[in-house]
Amino acid sequence: ARAMPVRLSAIGTVQVVHSVAVRTRLDSQITEVLVKDGQRVEAGQPLFLLDSRQLEAQRRQAEAVLARDEAQLAFAQRQVERRQPQISSGAQIDEARTTLASLQAGVRADKANLDNLSVQLSYARIVAPIAGQIGTILFKVGSIVKTSDAQPLLTINQLRPIYVAFSVPQAHLVPIQEGLARGEVPVRVSLPAVRRAPLQGRIAYVENAVDSSTS
Repeated sequence: ARAMPVRLSAIGTVQVVHSVAVRTRLDSQITEVLVKDGQRVEAGQPLFLLDSRQLEAQRRQAEAVLARDEAQLAFAQRQVERRQPQISSGAQIDEARTTLASLQAGVRADKANLDNLSVQLSYARIVAPIAGQIGTILFKVGSIVKTSDAQPLLTINQLRPIYVAFSVPQAHLVPIQEGLARGEVPVRVSLPAVRRAPLQGRIAYVENAVDSSTS
């Protein structure tokens, strides 16, 4: 007599671990599509380039405004340093300090506006958020894309690793949970009408809800 493994058989369905619908965060025009239908991509890989000329012009304008305000701020700082109590009235000193504080706030606002434009410009280069396989690319070069579009630009499905969902009778639930408490519970997946060795895996988790359609 010896211990024998307990084997359960069930029909399962394949489910992706992650699926991401890639959408634009800018209202713009696609200038370049860098991937093909069905291609496998890595996280961070560029997918699309959008027309960013208007944003680039706005950033150059914001840089010029920042340079102007920083020059005015430097002048105001020199004015405050020059207006000593012995040669200037209290009102003049207060006025110079108020002007300095106002210009300092203006420079901070200019820098914040420049940071915002830099973030907006980063949206013109759409990259893959996860590694996986893309499906059909729904928008091509020259297409106008908007943040309100119902359809995504494309969808990325992570296929490695991947889930296989299956149901087991209630009587086997407790033994499975006990096996998970001791360690990994191995799973072998066989594909119908495919002559190859079963794929090896493990039980990742037990669903936290009961499927009333099973017994």
